[in-house]
Amino acid sequence: MNYKEAVEAKITGETNNLNRRKELWKEIVNAYNEGGEDSIKEVLSQQADEITREFEELIEQLRKKL
Repeated sequence: MNYKEAVEAKITGETNNLNRRKELWKEIVNAYNEGGEDSIKEVLSQQADEITREFEELIEQLRKKL
């Protein structure tokens, strides 16, 4: 990967992360407006579950490669 591709990949990754944070914030605000603090807990719990699932999938892929 040359320098240009590396920089583009970094910018794209940062943009994707920013977009994910914006979407999560929207979900949190909507949850609070609809159901208060308990709804926020549910949204964050769902996000944590998804992160855990993705992590486990990546660990399994790594195990297969090793």
